[in-house]
Amino acid sequence: MKRIALLTLALTLPVIAVSVAAYLVLKDDGTSSTAADILNPHPAAGPFMPDETRVEDCLEGSDDRRRCFEQAFGNLAYRTTGKAALARMARDGATETEISAGCHRIAHTVGAAVLAREDGNTGAALADGDSTCWSGFYHGLLERALAPAGSTTELASLIATLCDPVDQNWPPFTHYQCLHGLGHGLMLRTGYALDASLEMCTKLADQWSRQSCDGGVFMESFSPSLRDEPPPFDAEDPLAPCPRVAEGHKLYCYLQIADNLVRGTSYDWGRVAAACDTEANPTWRSICFQGYGRQASGNNYGRPASVAELCSVAGSTGESDCVYGAARDIASNAASGVPAATFCRLLASALAPKCFEGVGTILATLDPASAVIRRACARLTTHQVAACLRGAGLPA
Repeated sequence: MKRIALLTLALTLPVIAVSVAAYLVLKDDGTSSTAADILNPHPAAGPFMPDETRVEDCLEGSDDRRRCFEQAFGNLAYRTTGKAALARMARDGATETEISAGCHRIAHTVGAAVLAREDGNTGAALADGDSTCWSGFYHGLLERALAPAGSTTELASLIATLCDPVDQNWPPFTHYQCLHGLGHGLMLRTGYALDASLEMCTKLADQWSRQSCDGGVFMESFSPSLRDEPPPFDAEDPLAPCPRVAEGHKLYCYLQIADNLVRGTSYDWGRVAAACDTEANPTWRSICFQGYGRQASGNNYGRPASVAELCSVAGSTGESDCVYGAARDIASNAASGVPAATFCRLLASALAPKCFEGVGTILATLDPASAVIRRACARLTTHQVAACLRGAGLPA
């Protein structure tokens, strides 16, 4: 299998339908409990509460500057707009390392603040954000949108309709971010119960929605947005839990496992590549290396030459998939193919088609109109238009 386009994939993998109120989850002591016991929300998953904290207050000094900036930018979003708060975050982050280092968590709070300002209207709130700093706005918004659920039955009812695009006029990109944010929200609403959160994702209407939700669950599991301690890592079993999760959940597990690998190996990229190489199944090995590329991009934002160098570390079995994953991440984070095309042009000619193919997959989610995609591909590249269109699912 050459590639899997995350946002447009329609696999026919089996999904087990289980009653929401009755499925079992495994406790640490090996016993089981009903799903009604898992509503153990993270304290930060509740509604945003504005106060008088300003960004200037945090710049001048604070006992906890990280939390100060989160609250201050949330206040700015609450009293102005989410887009204005995200724009200032990006601008101030260029000179203030506390902001740039914590931008994803700050963006979470901006999303929560906009949802509070809109009185819980998810559709209206989603329109007032963007993908700045790896789409933290969407994640934070959806995390808080699940707070009203008082039982697993209510939680299942909420997630069934919260991201319904009918009458919302959302592009596919926003629809995906909503579903992905649901996964983050489920983890926080259940106190980081991985299996229970994945089961909740299976209640969504179609495979694409379920897998998009899975992505948020695994991202929150491997890179906790509101936990200070990292998840466990076993050097003897570096791809855990991916080999053991149900087939329908493997895609995003393998795509996100690099989040855990880079941390567990202290960013030893050779060891990360070696871990991906231990996967015997070629499909999942390929996806692991795509995740490697996403991590290489995320850790070198704005430095495409460094991303290309790290992809070369992936070796002959992983470099092409690394390039594909990195191109997708760059385009997705910018909600534009322009910076990704800059990355693609740095690569050896043999890798360029795979790179522009990755860019095309994201262009198709930003605006699905074929004429718009064709124009975008033509503007980005002269020699790889066919690859870009192939990624977008269009004939050359």
